[in-house]
Amino acid sequence: MLVNLTPHILSVHAGSDVPVAISPSGFLARVAVTLTPCGTIEGFPLVSRSYGDVTGLPDPIEGTTYVVSAMVLEALKGSRPDVVAPGDSVRVDGVIVGCRGFAINK
Repeated sequence: MLVNLTPHILSVHAGSDVPVAISPSGFLARVAVTLTPCGTIEGFPLVSRSYGDVTGLPDPIEGTTYVVSAMVLEALKGSRPDVVAPGDSVRVDGVIVGCRGFAINK
């Protein structure tokens, strides 16, 4: 079972002409982000980004895979094999309208 922990309907375009829509579960997985100023580039501010704790991610449940944002997946650093993020983007006129599957972080 896939549980969508993002605030968006996921439109998965994989293997058929009709995308599968996965509705948000109503629960959100988030990651704290700290931005630290570290200079400028051609007059524009430059910051260093560091990830903190992930919140809103339920404990693992056998047979359940949680779909989170790519940022949350990256912050987990491969520690949760039951967590994926949207994979390769599907674009129409340059706008993301879905994904072709899911990505893991090893």
